[in-house]
Amino acid sequence: QVNDNLQRVRELTVQAQNGTNSSNDLVSIQAEIDQRLTEINRISEQTDFNGVKVLQQDNDLKIQVGANDNESISVGLQKIDATSLGLNTFTVSGDKAATLEDMVKEFGASGTSNFTVDVYDAAGSSTNGPAQVDVVSGTVTDGTNQLYVSQTTGRITSASDNTAATGAAGSTQSVAF
Repeated sequence: QVNDNLQRVRELTVQAQNGTNSSNDLVSIQAEIDQRLTEINRISEQTDFNGVKVLQQDNDLKIQVGANDNESISVGLQKIDATSLGLNTFTVSGDKAATLEDMVKEFGASGTSNFTVDVYDAAGSSTNGPAQVDVVSGTVTDGTNQLYVSQTTGRITSASDNTAATGAAGSTQSVAF
């Protein structure tokens, strides 16, 4: 049931992003998404196995499968609801300001990765001129090297001697490893 609801949320999201929907259409799509997420929450709250709520919270279940004491299977279950799936604030009804969590870039052990930021005004038109990217805080990790951006000073700190960061030019920020 949870999978069916998630699949429908995905279908509705694709439908909402096709660019031909009116604001009323988006409101209707959002209403169905909200209903689907409410149903996922209901399933999470009511699903039980032998009196144990298996989806409402993280659980470790031990199921006896044989006649002897040590003949059991342990199953680790994780909480499943709209919040744990990261969908509790999901919306298709318009533009959203991106947060650091929304922008994830994975790096290889070597090479350069470039970030290009396109800036748009409230009407969705591209603006002229260079863009400024403000990173409040965060970490870039490639498995061995890390860059930390300080929230208070804006200073970039490396956890390794062989990590180098280059400055921004216009709307492109490069970080080399």
